[in-house]
Amino acid sequence: MKRTLSFILSIVLVISVFMVSERDVNAKTVKKSGYYYTVLRGKKSKGYNIYIKKFEIKGNKIITYGTFEYGKSEPTGKTIKSRKRTFVLSKKCKYMDGWGIPGGKKKISKKEAMRLLKFYYQPGDDSATCCIFKVKNGKVVKFMMGQS
Repeated sequence: MKRTLSFILSIVLVISVFMVSERDVNAKTVKKSGYYYTVLRGKKSKGYNIYIKKFEIKGNKIITYGTFEYGKSEPTGKTIKSRKRTFVLSKKCKYMDGWGIPGGKKKISKKEAMRLLKFYYQPGDDSATCCIFKVKNGKVVKFMMGQS
């Protein structure tokens, strides 16, 4: 009797641990490989249905709040739902600035990329700075910024 009761209690304990651990996840980590495109704006505006409301940089992670376009080989216009997402940067991530500007594509350091990301993000500003994350195996391997 005691053995059966302890067995049932242990199963209930294991199930409850799994149920609690799933609820503790705050941000969905991006694991799907492909291209994620957005515009660095603080709000939705005329002509732009995709935008980042806000973002945080914590170590090798960029946590975003907003909508994105997604595509496997390039952003295709398929808008994905607005929510909190975590992009994990790989150690070999390439950072590019000047995307969309003729002859302006240049490689920059991670420190410079994070500084420019904060600089470009101006809530309510009419400029449209684009951000593209190329994700492979759940990590960002290329991060591009520039004017659209």
